[in-house]
Amino acid sequence: MNEIEIDTNDQPLNEKFILAREQKNLTLEEVADSLNLRMSQLNKLENELLDLENMTPFERGYVRNYAQFLEVDIHSYEEAFPESDSVGSELKSMSRYNYPAPLPFFKRGAVKFILVLIVVVILASLLLMNFDLNS
Repeated sequence: MNEIEIDTNDQPLNEKFILAREQKNLTLEEVADSLNLRMSQLNKLENELLDLENMTPFERGYVRNYAQFLEVDIHSYEEAFPESDSVGSELKSMSRYNYPAPLPFFKRGAVKFILVLIVVVILASLLLMNFDLNS
């Protein structure tokens, strides 16, 4: 993969992200779908207040994942990550899992039909008993 060439080394990381994303003609929504991130997380990564020193491990992972997706070199910025002498892992986007969930008991068709039938029979028998008493 060819890395995006951005000519200034002292450019803030969030600006590199914005430039690289715009060079690839990607919207934030497209990136969010591709990386399975929320828009608020991506907005935080492109925000001018991006604070690399105080990020959680998950947020640092988002930065690495976003940089890898945009093909932006962030090695010079990783020095700002706390206790990050070397990075030995790569984060990959995971697809969302859609496990089939069984329907709740009372939402099943046969159960729903039987319950409605029982209610109708009870109401009919109450009406018939009331009609018989009045006759």
